Amino acid sequence: MSILLCAVAALAPRRQQTLSVEAQPSNLTTPIRWLHIPKTGSSFVVAIYRYACPSVATDELVTLLEDDCMGPCLTVTVPYPPETYCTGLTSNASDADGSGTVLDEHFPPVYPRDTGHVVSLFRQQYDIKISLLNFAHELANDSYVESCGGSERDAPNWMKAIFRNMLPQTPEGTAVADELSTLAREVFAPNASNELDSATLDDMRCTFLTGLLPRLQGAQTRMAFGDFFLAINASLNATQPPLPTDTAAVESVLDNFAFVGTTERFNESVCAFHLALGGSPPSVDELLVHGRKSTPSGIDWPAEAERCGLPTYLIDDTDPDAEIYRLVDARLDATIADLEVDMPGAMQACLSGSG
Repeated sequence: MSILLCAVAALAPRRQQTLSVEAQPSNLTTPIRWLHIPKTGSSFVVAIYRYACPSVATDELVTLLEDDCMGPCLTVTVPYPPETYCTGLTSNASDADGSGTVLDEHFPPVYPRDTGHVVSLFRQQYDIKISLLNFAHELANDSYVESCGGSERDAPNWMKAIFRNMLPQTPEGTAVADELSTLAREVFAPNASNELDSATLDDMRCTFLTGLLPRLQGAQTRMAFGDFFLAINASLNATQPPLPTDTAAVESVLDNFAFVGTTERFNESVCAFHLALGGSPPSVDELLVHGRKSTPSGIDWPAEAERCGLPTYLIDDTDPDAEIYRLVDARLDATIADLEVDMPGAMQACLSGSG
């Protein structure tokens, strides 16, 4: 799916608005708060806009994403700032001090403030990890920046902003983000293999993976419970704060959500989201839209994890997120089943693009 670039909204100044469209009052009874878990599909922002920003034409958003280079969120929120155009979002800002918007960050929900309003997609944890590793590699070696016009992005600061967005907004979180960013830049730089001997390069790559992969354990569960995507403490010998992963606890936290879907079932999730919350069914173009995908790195990440002594951190069934993904997938099934009872044929019509 699409790369995670909502995190860098501060690096892309809003364009002067010349559009005639103005925000229209939403008739929807459930204002939403999007929990955008990194690497679960930024193109879901089109569904968010269709639901919560009724004055913005979906076909315009789809057209914008066809030429996406900033990442879907910035591609949409720069010309159509949600604070101006979106009346179906909660009024809650996404960060503690009240700045930012709910669409420009990967910050967790705050309970009870956001209870009953949260919508989110979840993804198989292995795929999230591989996608994030490929993205870090692509951004660190400047191939993404070069493919998107080169000078328009400051890749080192861009990467720092992204990692900072996934960690607690504290001096410690900033320090961890900057360390991960610096390591990635050093180990995946285009000339790294020419400047460093292979043993040093291998050690540096292991240092990066040791700093990142343990922090990704239970990332989706952590966000659902109101914490940040990456754990602060990545020490393999330290006791991480326990994640409540028993079924009853996870079911209870999912009760805070107005809707949950999965990246793997993207089209079903988009249709069920709109239908279950009373929005208008999407067009077939919306179901097909996806932002720019990260380029595969060519690195065998499981083999690298094995070499670095981290094999379990890329195995799905050892990650606490396995339980929340199973329950989310089951809830999506239940939502679709309920829709078939309440609105027979609506899901099929939506998926065929005739809804």
